[in-house]
Order: sequence, then C-alpha cells, then structure tokens
Amino acid sequence: MENAEYLKQKKKKKKGRKIFWLISILVLIAVAAGIFFYQKQKKEAEETDPNARENVVLEENQSWQSLQIENIVGNEIEAVDGAFYTIPVGTEVVTKLGSVTTFSRLAQGDTICCLMQEDAGEAVILKIWIEE
Repeated sequence: MENAEYLKQKKKKKKGRKIFWLISILVLIAVAAGIFFYQKQKKEAEETDPNARENVVLEENQSWQSLQIENIVGNEIEAVDGAFYTIPVGTEVVTKLGSVTTFSRLAQGDTICCLMQEDAGEAVILKIWIEE
C-alpha cells in the first residue's frame, strides 16, 4: 500500500512539473511574440512618422542647424557658440520618442536640431527636434 501511495505522489509531482514547464514555455513564447510585434510596430511608426526629420523637405531659404543649449530663459536660448535665438511661441518641439511638445520641454545642455528659415537676413526657428 505504501509503495502504491508513493508512486501515486511521484506521478502527481511529475505531472505538476510537466505542467509548470509547459506554462513556462508558453509564457516565454508569448513574451517573445509581444516583443517582436512591439519592435515591428515601432519600426513602422518611425518609418511613417510625419514628425521625423528625415521626412522634412527643405524649401527655399531653409536649412538645418544643430545647437547645444548653454542657457535658456523662457523662449530665449543661448547656444554654446554664443549665438542667441528666440523660439517663436507655438513652435513645435519633437522629443526623442517622437511626441510633439512646446519649448518648455527644452533644458540647458540639450542638443537640438532646428529647421531654420532665413527671413530678411534673420534666422527664424520653424521646428525643433531634441537629439540629446
């Protein structure tokens, strides 16, 4: 009798281990699939993102300018090279993750890329992308 009970418990434990491993494998497969589809969706979003710099076609008198912000007060920025710029109110600022915000998101030390428009000899910022 004792032997039969022992074998029954052993079988039960073995079955429990099999179920544990099966569930573990299914969870790992689900996680891997989730990561795969998340990465795929992220890549597709980046390729079609209208805020991506790569999708901007420069028009006449427009150019790119990379700046590192040395100081920022309100919408006035001073670049590391000593140049001063005023960010027009309503200028879109695109974060590293692609969301659009305002210049209040900018901080000292940020490296930004600006879409500039030459207007009557003065450079006007049209749009900003935060790079670092």
